[in-house]
Amino acid sequence: MSIKNIFFLAVVLIAGQSVKAQNSIKFSFSGKHDFYYHFPVNNLNGFEYPITAPKNINLFGIKLSNKHLKFVSRWQIRNFALNYGQQKDRILFLARENYVKYKGDKLNFTFGLQNFSWGMADRINPTDMLNPRDYTITAFETEKIPVFATTVNYYPNDNWKLQGVYIPYKQSDDIFWNNRKYIPDEFFAKYKIYDLDFSTLLPKITFVEQEKNIIERNPEFSLESAVAGGKINYFSSSIDLSLSYIYDFDPYYSPKITTEKYYPGITPELQTKIYQSLPANDADNLVNHLNNIQSTHIAKIELQRKRIHRIGASAKTIIGKFGLWAEAAYSITEQNDKNDYKNRGNEFFYVVGTDFTFGANEQHYVNLQYVGKCVPNYYHRFFSDYENGLPDVSRQSDVDYMQTYYYRALTQPLGLQNAVYLHGFSTNIKLSFYDGKLKPSFLSYVQIPHQYDKAEKKRYADMVFMPSVDYSPGNALHFIIGAYLAYAPYKNTGEEKIKYDDTSTMLGLANRYNNVYLKITYSWKYGK
Repeated sequence: MSIKNIFFLAVVLIAGQSVKAQNSIKFSFSGKHDFYYHFPVNNLNGFEYPITAPKNINLFGIKLSNKHLKFVSRWQIRNFALNYGQQKDRILFLARENYVKYKGDKLNFTFGLQNFSWGMADRINPTDMLNPRDYTITAFETEKIPVFATTVNYYPNDNWKLQGVYIPYKQSDDIFWNNRKYIPDEFFAKYKIYDLDFSTLLPKITFVEQEKNIIERNPEFSLESAVAGGKINYFSSSIDLSLSYIYDFDPYYSPKITTEKYYPGITPELQTKIYQSLPANDADNLVNHLNNIQSTHIAKIELQRKRIHRIGASAKTIIGKFGLWAEAAYSITEQNDKNDYKNRGNEFFYVVGTDFTFGANEQHYVNLQYVGKCVPNYYHRFFSDYENGLPDVSRQSDVDYMQTYYYRALTQPLGLQNAVYLHGFSTNIKLSFYDGKLKPSFLSYVQIPHQYDKAEKKRYADMVFMPSVDYSPGNALHFIIGAYLAYAPYKNTGEEKIKYDDTSTMLGLANRYNNVYLKITYSWKYGK
């Protein structure tokens, strides 16, 4: 059913419901307009589409409702400043939330494009995984992508809520990094022997570039690709609790690797050199030996999104002036055991936090959270098992050995798994002055890895800082000056220089987009 038809159906249903009560319909039309101008911290990068390009994001929404029915339709128009392409390349027209909701005494039904908000922590929610994310607006703050879903909420009494969600097809995240780029060209390349050390008989090789055959395969567009979830909430005056489960797809790709054996051979120049340097019989034997060396390279990689089970729980309470919460999710992958390198390991993701207000009118706000991740079967010996990250030359014709090498090299990094333990700490501080017209804020997150591959590099921390100052002359207009700053400092083994863009982590990938920005926001609403 098209959005146009959904809109028509909603209007007809509401009109039918309101025959006896013409004044019961509520209508509102609203909009929000954001204008971004970014100043890249690294001037060598300049503007990069879409993250640091100057842009305007407009959100328009309509809401119709009466006692039992509600229709919501929201649309977003993104307009970018580009230095290439045509006018059509500058504009994105996107459907946001578009749904019809029926509200009964104990049952609610919602059908259409929806956003879900599961979990009780602040901004970092391990259980909130029903919606894919859009990382392409700022790279630092994500936006949920609405999913086409059917939702049923049942309220047996004031203390309990049961929710079921069915998503016939869930799209992937919109990401700002390129998976192809971070798969080494050398894995596909074939090599050729171009020289030889006659004293040791060690060959010297050169790589011959091959097609980088990488295919991204999302789940089939069929009933078999459905995502389903359920959540139970308990509410009381002393504590709120929830338990949840999602039969999901992993948002990250896993590789399916096809390898190929081949004979590298020697160059004509080396063959001539051998015959000029050795007796004919010795030269024949050596040339035959070198030409019969076998090796293995990757012929094709299929990037697949595999099934994952997510079990979650959260709790929240208030003690005095302090809000307290805990939220956790355990994600179960298709990995059979710790020696299954074709699948990433299970992951435990948890958050514990508190918040409070202070000031003469309690106008200032502080939020503090401890964030942890654990991947019990994380393989952290790659550079210890493979010197300099390279396979044993004498075993390059062993297909099983080389397949294990390639899976160990790619499976975990593609899912941004990079340590057994990550311990993080987040802060969210919001201050308010001059009757709320001036609001400085500071968001930060710092995480420290433990049990990672120290033979490759020394990692210090992953961190992001997002300071801002919001000035509002009126409730609807805001002028914001802020910054997005991500750093993932590390030092490669054998080097002295510290770098700040560790591409094994999301914050390291975001480092190239560090910027100071000016943002102007205006919002409006007509109706109730």
